[in-house]
Amino acid sequence: MTTATKNFRIGLLTLVIAVMATLADPGFVQGESTPGTPGNLTVTVGDTEAKIAWEAPAAGDCAVTEYEVEVHQARELIRASQAMTVTDWTLDGLTANTTYRATVISYGESCDDYSDSAEQNFTTNANSSTSDPVRGTDEAKYVPDPPRNLVITVGDTEAKIAWDAPAADADTCAVTEYEVEVHQARELIHASEATTATEWTLDGLTASTTYRATVISYGESCDDYSDSAEQNFTTNASSGPGDPMRNDNEAKYIQAPPSGVMITRHGTSGIRVAWTQLPTPANTCSPSEYSVRLYKDGTRVGKADEITTTYWDFENAYTADARYTAKIESYSDACNEYSDRAARLSTNVR
Repeated sequence: MTTATKNFRIGLLTLVIAVMATLADPGFVQGESTPGTPGNLTVTVGDTEAKIAWEAPAAGDCAVTEYEVEVHQARELIRASQAMTVTDWTLDGLTANTTYRATVISYGESCDDYSDSAEQNFTTNANSSTSDPVRGTDEAKYVPDPPRNLVITVGDTEAKIAWDAPAADADTCAVTEYEVEVHQARELIHASEATTATEWTLDGLTASTTYRATVISYGESCDDYSDSAEQNFTTNASSGPGDPMRNDNEAKYIQAPPSGVMITRHGTSGIRVAWTQLPTPANTCSPSEYSVRLYKDGTRVGKADEITTTYWDFENAYTADARYTAKIESYSDACNEYSDRAARLSTNVR
């Protein structure tokens, strides 16, 4: 055997082994098609608003039919668009002088996967106290001011969160209600219903534990929620029976929260939110009614209170491929309290 023939056979054997290894790789998909990456990503900023624009990919394995945009602050996803065919998207309700990351992803009906994404960091302008350069002067009053003077009074398993209404400001819109959220680390564990009061008391907390309270203001004439007021707090060490903020004879005050939330299309133009109720544990009270809030792409589109069924239909709320979030709380007449946490679900409805 000549040296050339020997080298040829060794090279052929190496190639066969390489091909067999590739086909055996569970990450290898034969014939996988991916659309091209969006090009020339630009972000035009105001102090609380940004317009994200891009160009269609020049080439790819398959044709692009839609895009999605995500905006992160640090590692947290704070905004996401619905699927769209246009090549720009404007969002508001951002925080002045803050850095975000915009990601634009392309997708095609005949593609096997999303594209590699185009990304760009951007920083909003410092607050100009006037209209936003991305938005006309006549549209300046779109975000209410955040609540002020947040104060939290704690027990071992309970906390009272209180705040002051925002100061009147000619450059914003009037506040009509508030919502309160409580996180433990990064997990949302409690959420209030919309309230016109400037305080909220919650229970069912764990002694000697740190939480973060967020109070958000909203107005009926506003385009978006306010920047939020936030404060960390730590519950007291357990003091034994009863809570210093609650009498011992009020021990049976927490009911099990709703569970198994589903959001589906109802009829041709409606959205149905359905849920189940967990069994009532000992030392709790049974729910008598529910409160439901429905959000579409981050904006509240419906609310219903004093519901006695385990579903609710929101008429004329359906938009194809929109992302819906539902928040459900149970309420008990026996304990005169809402459940210790809200049930939530976010999903796209087609």
